[in-house]
Amino acid sequence: MSIPNDARRERGRATLWGASLLLSANLCVFGPLEIISANRAEFDVTPGDVFPWLISACLALAALIVLAGRIFPKRIRPLIASIVLSIGVLLWVQGSFLRWGYGVLDGNGIDW
Repeated sequence: MSIPNDARRERGRATLWGASLLLSANLCVFGPLEIISANRAEFDVTPGDVFPWLISACLALAALIVLAGRIFPKRIRPLIASIVLSIGVLLWVQGSFLRWGYGVLDGNGIDW
């Protein structure tokens, strides 16, 4: 049983969009929110104030990644989606599990 071309095309688009959203959410949402929430005394804004801007940046970066992926030939697009997904998963692992206790980032040296 073969998959129709329309279903295959939709699955390819969804894969690239999902991988792009994972990568851009790590870079544009989770990282900045972690910095802001860990250093609340250093910022004049709350996470709720910047959240709409972060979501906008996340969606814009995801769209740019998808558009960049559409430039390549169709036979290379699954490879591009795999690379983007791999980078997104690695950034998620680094941000979620490999967290180091640097303390407050106030310009003083880090006590290693």
